[in-house]
Amino acid sequence: MYPEDGILVHGNHYQAFIPPQLAADYRPRPVDSLYRVPRIRTGLRQARTASGGDAGRKAIKDAFSDHFGYPESVCTHPDERTDEIRQWSTVLHNCIDLTAGEYYVAAGNPCTEEYQLLPWNLYDGPGGDG
Repeated sequence: MYPEDGILVHGNHYQAFIPPQLAADYRPRPVDSLYRVPRIRTGLRQARTASGGDAGRKAIKDAFSDHFGYPESVCTHPDERTDEIRQWSTVLHNCIDLTAGEYYVAAGNPCTEEYQLLPWNLYDGPGGDG
């Protein structure tokens, strides 16, 4: 796959190649696979006009906090109508600033959790001296 307008989105389903052994019966699951990629792509386009790292991270966080199709949305929440053992949700969201080398993690749903900056930089060498 190649980026569209500079954006490449992971969709939780096969998008470009379905293994031959699965092709005959494959159907994207869960249901948010039908709209996940276009919803995220639309949201990430907002990051292009962001003025600085904070604004960029906010645009990315907003894109991944999308609740279209709730509870099975980009930002997935447990479906209380389902047996507890069959529930799932977003467990974390991460954001990497490749310009600054900073790695941020929101532990849980991005709609409720704030990014925490991890205490290292991607561009630090093995000895930590860059």
